[in-house]
Amino acid sequence: MVRNQKRKINRGKTPPEVLQQAAEDVVQHDTSLRQAAEAYNVNIITLISYVQKTEMHSAKIFFGLSTTDAKSLAYEYGKENGITVPHNWDKNNKACEEWLLGFFKRKINPCMRKPKSLALAA
Repeated sequence: MVRNQKRKINRGKTPPEVLQQAAEDVVQHDTSLRQAAEAYNVNIITLISYVQKTEMHSAKIFFGLSTTDAKSLAYEYGKENGITVPHNWDKNNKACEEWLLGFFKRKINPCMRKPKSLALAA
């Protein structure tokens, strides 16, 4: 048996700072995954998994939008961009429930949350 075996592969040796920089380029600067992997000399599969983990982590931290916030945001987006919205949206200043159900059907994994009651610490 070899007492001190020399490592022959370079897997798992990418510094976290390099992965962070590459992920920032992908997410914030609209660089493709392949271009960022080549620029930072990172395995593309490693970069893909790192970006997915950071996206899931940020979704868990911020919990997404509540349904009322999403409906209000859709209404504001339509008004700001000059998109015609139904008249009943103007009455409540938010999108209707049917729009929200259609949105859920179109999106596979929308990041929505249910408001939770807060427990007071004793």
